[in-house]
Amino acid sequence: MRDILPEKVVLIHGLWMTGHEMILLEKRLQQDGFRTCRFSYKTVMDDLEQSARQLFDFVEGLHEKRVHFVCHSLGGLVLNKMLTSNAHSWKGRAVLLGSPLAGSRLATMLKKSRVGGMIVGQKLHQLSSGCKSWPEEYEIGVIGGTLNLGTGLLLGGWKYPGDGLVALDEIEIPGVKEVYQVRATHIGLVFSAGTAKQISCFLKNGFFRQTADHSS
Repeated sequence: MRDILPEKVVLIHGLWMTGHEMILLEKRLQQDGFRTCRFSYKTVMDDLEQSARQLFDFVEGLHEKRVHFVCHSLGGLVLNKMLTSNAHSWKGRAVLLGSPLAGSRLATMLKKSRVGGMIVGQKLHQLSSGCKSWPEEYEIGVIGGTLNLGTGLLLGGWKYPGDGLVALDEIEIPGVKEVYQVRATHIGLVFSAGTAKQISCFLKNGFFRQTADHSS
C-alpha cells in the first residue's frame, strides 16, 4: 500500500522580503506534519501579473493535487491574482497574514508621493486598490495583528486598529471564510507562535481555534 504523503504548504513572503524571514514559521509547520516550500519573487521590480504567473508556474511544477498557501502581506495579493487569472487543477486552503486585501491606506498615501513608486515599485497600485473578492474554490482564513507599532506610526496608520502597517478593516473582502486576531505587529505575525498554531488549525480543519490568542 502506497504511503500517503503529508499535504504541501507553499509560503509566500511580503514586500521588501526574500522568504528567509519565514524559515521559523516553515519549521513550525513542518513539526506539525506539513511538507513545505517557499516561493520567492521580486516584490518591487516586477508587477503583480508577473509575480502571479511565476507563482503559477512554481506550483504547477510541484505536481501536487492538493496545495495549501500561507502568505504574508503582499504575498496574499499575489496569490489572489494567481488564483483568479489561471485555471488550475489543485485544491487546498490558504491563510493570509496581514494582507491588505481590501486595499492599503498607506499605499494610497504613498501613491501621492513622488517617492512612493520608488519605495514600493510596480505593485503600488494593487496594494492601494486591493482585491475585489476571493475565489470560491479556495477556503481562506485571514489573521490580523493588533499590536499597532511600526511604519504606519510615521504615516498616520496609528489612527486605525491593526498591526502598525495594515489595519484590521483592510484584511477582509467577500469570500473570506474566517478572521482571527493575534497580538503581534505586521512583521511579528510571521514569527508569532500563536500565529503558527492558528495557521495549522485552519489548514487542517478549515477553521481557527475559537479562543482568541492574546500573546505573540
